[in-house]
Amino acid sequence: MLEPLKPTQKTEVSAEKATAPEQTLPKNEPQKSMEILQKINGELCFSLQFGDKSLLISESKCTQLIPEFKKMNPEQKETFLLQAAIFGANPFSLPPEIYPLPFVSQGVTTYAPVISAKKYVEKGMENPLFDGMKSGVVIEKEDGTFDFRKGQVYGKKEILKGGWCEIFIKGMREPIFRSVNIEEVLNRKSDGTPNKFWAEKPALMIEKVAQKQAMEIAIKMPKTYIAEELPVIEDIEHSDVSNQKAIATNEELFK
Repeated sequence: MLEPLKPTQKTEVSAEKATAPEQTLPKNEPQKSMEILQKINGELCFSLQFGDKSLLISESKCTQLIPEFKKMNPEQKETFLLQAAIFGANPFSLPPEIYPLPFVSQGVTTYAPVISAKKYVEKGMENPLFDGMKSGVVIEKEDGTFDFRKGQVYGKKEILKGGWCEIFIKGMREPIFRSVNIEEVLNRKSDGTPNKFWAEKPALMIEKVAQKQAMEIAIKMPKTYIAEELPVIEDIEHSDVSNQKAIATNEELFK
């Protein structure tokens, strides 16, 4: 069974490990590659469904349209395709729902599949025991007290300190709760200042991180990354495929 690739430099998000609930939850775990990936004309492929249309995602198409994919070894490519298939993520959308992020340590490059926060949460919500979610931001008020506030609105004299999320599981008395300190995950550029998205929309970013980390614990999702979790975001070039038509597939291959 392939495990998600992990970067070798210090980019792991620090997160306390919650004790797993006693009951057994269905797991969205990676399956053996050939159960969700198919070999067509000798190359690995998977299919994304858009209504009554299918898009075939092939290894050669990824090599053609994703610059970083050209640099990956066969095992890294298969892991990327596997992760994309598990999440039903489109690497050719704008912005991409999944992309490979390179990390270099001691001259060795590894790749971490990065999933969009929306796609990650959507996948978790497919679990039959998922029973709802609440989330918001943690605010330090003018009097120094903290408020776990729903949504992302806070005053000019208040300080954004973090994000929080509760995931409700059928049959469990209490929801799975996760709070995240913004200083631990804030994306900064090489000069130490927040990157564009964190500078402009910090409340949105930190709530996404809290949602993802709570979902990861509650639904036991496959370990991967969302862009908002990474300490440094590199600008990865992605080819414009907005005008690309879906490639017809033989649906019998994907049953």
